[in-house]
Amino acid sequence: MSEGKENRPRQESESKIEVVGSLELAEKLLREQGDLKGNDTWMGIGVNKKTYPDEMVLDFARWASKSSDNFLLVVADFVQKYNLVASTGNWDNLYEGKKARKMDREGEKRADEITSLVKGAKLENVQVVGWVDLMKGIEKENEKNNLMVNYGFQQFDYRYQHDVKFREALQGVVKKQIPHVLKDLEARGRNPQMTLDASAMYAMEEIFASWLLVETKKYPIKIGHEGEKLYDEITASLFEDETKFGSVYLRR
Repeated sequence: MSEGKENRPRQESESKIEVVGSLELAEKLLREQGDLKGNDTWMGIGVNKKTYPDEMVLDFARWASKSSDNFLLVVADFVQKYNLVASTGNWDNLYEGKKARKMDREGEKRADEITSLVKGAKLENVQVVGWVDLMKGIEKENEKNNLMVNYGFQQFDYRYQHDVKFREALQGVVKKQIPHVLKDLEARGRNPQMTLDASAMYAMEEIFASWLLVETKKYPIKIGHEGEKLYDEITASLFEDETKFGSVYLRR
């Protein structure tokens, strides 16, 4: 006699999460084996709880924990300050000032909160780290990785300054994702080009992190929401081998 639906244990994390897209390596794995096993995955999350509420983060983590070998949640502590630069019109706020230090504290607090959530959910193959600590950790591993972190980002920045197609691709992502924010900041008197550049640098940081985590052979697959496909496609274009990088898009 089959077990009735009313008697079956409810699997909440599965019912709340839907895979709505994938790219490159992840698409191949999901098609061929139905999961991402044999690979480690990662996800960047913002500090703002309204954008990344606890339950959403936990549901994504549960899915990734079950579907891949290990999952890394990276809290965008430093990267969020590009938003501060865009909103204030001051590049100094990336490193200095009371507002920058406040955002640092908020990032640390959010990382601690997410760590507690993960421990409470007993997700043993899930790790939480801040963006800055992730980069520092990779730097310290060996000289090659140190060069990748420091000179690698300089190369990305140089390309943004001098490669028109790359710059326009990044700016195009920003224009599609947050047109209302750009319009609002311009109405408030902010320099439109500076706002666009600061916002594009936020996207470039995530693309750089994806590239770095592939090249250091750590986390080849990125997990995120649907809107991230726009700049994941830019990341994918950096690799000739389609099996090096992949991404999965989840909806809750």
